[in-house]
Amino acid sequence: LEIRCCPNLTFIPDLHSLTSLLEFTIVGCVKLVCLSNKLETLVSPKVLSISYCPNLRAIPDLRSLTSLQQLQILQCEKLATYWAEGLLCLTALEYLGIGGFSEELDYFPWPLENVTQRLLSLRNLLLYGGPNLKSLPEQLQHLTFLEVLMISDFERLEALPDWLGNLSSLRRLALWNCNKLVNLPTLEVMQRLTNLGYLKITGCQLLKERCTMESGPEWYKIARIPQIEIDEQIIQSLD
Repeated sequence: LEIRCCPNLTFIPDLHSLTSLLEFTIVGCVKLVCLSNKLETLVSPKVLSISYCPNLRAIPDLRSLTSLQQLQILQCEKLATYWAEGLLCLTALEYLGIGGFSEELDYFPWPLENVTQRLLSLRNLLLYGGPNLKSLPEQLQHLTFLEVLMISDFERLEALPDWLGNLSSLRRLALWNCNKLVNLPTLEVMQRLTNLGYLKITGCQLLKERCTMESGPEWYKIARIPQIEIDEQIIQSLD
């Protein structure tokens, strides 16, 4: 089921009769305020995607949606963040894309509990930040099985944390529109990312300048990465 660009829609009705629904997508419903509180009646949903609904204030409890494999909640600026704790119950989750919440937030909503024994299926993670976010959630360092990490629009983030080196399975790292980002982790940390084969940097002007091939002060940290793409240009391909 896909609901897209319905400008006058304010409420999603009860979905209890759609017990076999596998995918539910809502995009660009600018007046939508809330969803039905009976999403839990869905027996085995695989995909839930909610994006560009700027007036959405609440979503149902996610904890019962244990069959979810893909979850995306993006650009819902008025959405309360209480739902984040429910992420820990989504043990089948393979892809998670979240962010673009209230511009007043100075922290990124993420479960406070250690995720070491949770989210064991998660392989792809997209975090979309905001104008006041200057750090990533430290709990991410426990996602040692994560293979793809995408970080977008953390506008006050100046350096990637050294705990990034704990993500030993990481194969692809993408950085988008982090205007103040200057520093990657230390060389020692980057060398621990032995599986990292692809780095993409887009719209991060300060970091781009520091990653100039051969001469940039950050280049020596990334020189061993087989594929590097900066602002849509392949600057290194060692395969």
